[in-house]
Amino acid sequence: MNDRTPPDDARGAADLDALIRSAARLTVVGEHEAAIAEYRRALALAPDNGGVLLNMGVLLGWVGRMEEALQSLERAVQAIPQVPQAWYNLGNLLYRRGNLAEAESALWRALSLCGGDQDAGFVSGVIGAQALTLQGQGEVARLAAFLHEAAGHFPAHEDECLRLGLLSLSMDASVDGATLLARHREWAERFADPLTRAAVSPGHDATRRRLRLGYVSADLREHAVARFLEPVLRNHDADRFEVWCLDNGRDADATTARLRTLVPHWQSINGLDDAAADALVRTLGIDILIDLSGHTAGNRLGLFARRPAPLQIAYLGYSATTGMLAMDYRISDSIVDPSPTADRHYREKLLRVDPVQWCYEPPAEARATPVRAAPHAPLRFGVFNRFDKVSDAALKLWGRVLARVPGSLLYMRGVPEGSARQALQERLERAGCDPSRVVPRGRVAASEYWLSYHEADIALDTFPYNGATTTCESLWMGLPVVTLCGAGGAARYGASLLGAAGMQEFVARDEDAYVELAAGLAADPVRLAALRDSLRERVAASALADAAGFTRALEAAYLAAWQGVAA
Repeated sequence: MNDRTPPDDARGAADLDALIRSAARLTVVGEHEAAIAEYRRALALAPDNGGVLLNMGVLLGWVGRMEEALQSLERAVQAIPQVPQAWYNLGNLLYRRGNLAEAESALWRALSLCGGDQDAGFVSGVIGAQALTLQGQGEVARLAAFLHEAAGHFPAHEDECLRLGLLSLSMDASVDGATLLARHREWAERFADPLTRAAVSPGHDATRRRLRLGYVSADLREHAVARFLEPVLRNHDADRFEVWCLDNGRDADATTARLRTLVPHWQSINGLDDAAADALVRTLGIDILIDLSGHTAGNRLGLFARRPAPLQIAYLGYSATTGMLAMDYRISDSIVDPSPTADRHYREKLLRVDPVQWCYEPPAEARATPVRAAPHAPLRFGVFNRFDKVSDAALKLWGRVLARVPGSLLYMRGVPEGSARQALQERLERAGCDPSRVVPRGRVAASEYWLSYHEADIALDTFPYNGATTTCESLWMGLPVVTLCGAGGAARYGASLLGAAGMQEFVARDEDAYVELAAGLAADPVRLAALRDSLRERVAASALADAAGFTRALEAAYLAAWQGVAA
């Protein structure tokens, strides 16, 4: 044998290494299918290589080949059961598929394997993923307990755990506005306010040139935030405002590409820490920095805490105060936050954009979807909001509605498979709502999303956390929405949106009125059919869909706040 020829096992190892390095290079440049092919060749040499199975599974998930991705990741955790990244990626994939109970189990395994030497960003990702999984199952109490335990076990992540805990408070009917403010201020006074410096002075020519707006978000993709932001970006007055989008997201999509065409400046800040992002914002000379995340995933509140812009405003992505000294204003409206009673529940000053703080622009795929208004027996109520918004109080009230409308059914979209279904059955029984008349539906494929609205004749809003995007979508798809107007914040979203759409008659002021509105409409099929046939036209002609008018009102609010800074 030639002494320069390696033995077969060495040659095989060299070939395997070359394939893995080739796949990694292809992944970096976005050639995902080619990278997957290289990983398959590697597996032909080493069928049980856990690293290859893990990387291939992640890539398969990225390109939407979910079944193949699941098979690869399940093999990966068998091959490398002590590697937390394998369990984390399996958990993420299961979450995306709607298998939340199984996702929770995988993420628990990932957390149990995280030691003190684990990368901080990875631990943060696992904690956040588990929080979303518990939230998605409507497990508010278990979410709070998990975050408390995680804060103790991972003290370096206490800040994050406390922030994630704030998210669940607005879902709790027992938490009032004063308590919400107090809890958010507690977080801010520990973790945000100590970073806050004096406000940046406006540039000497700031009153004479276009104001520079900077929108900060991790959700500039297919997301509710992007849906409401898009008409604003499309209609901003380019003679008065120079717009930047500061993108903290990791996963760009077709929505991202479309949004990028609407603004003159787009800057990714995902790879920058808060100090570097702070320096960037100052270098860009942003006048008004606008947070679109609040305490939700992917937020950059640490950036805002450093106060890199003369004026900082919270908008869209969060239903409560940030609690921060550095956040000057919050965009709202007079229905969601009536003056002066609501002002004391926010640390920010409220900028009210009336008649409504949102603008709805239906996506192209919804515009062509026909509205079906034919009467049906039995009558079908529908709940289309996120499952974690479904409170026990709402289930009890929906049970009363079903009892008033004999033979009616309640369709609930987005109910996770597995243990969440059994838990829902038990919750329905405790609430006195007949489970046999409730039809749970899982997550809907994108191709069927808009058609799923045809499974109902009347939409019922959740409370105390109302819907926003789903309320707009229901109206656009010809479904009247019955909402209960609560004390403040997210409990009044429905009243704001229905009012702007000219549908005030379906805003209930108490639970009895909610039942009467839903049952009364169900008992009048002629009125219901006429209403459904006209809803899309009514929404299109309403303030809710007036993109240009809304954007002018929003800009006026920005300018009013700016006058106080520049004076």
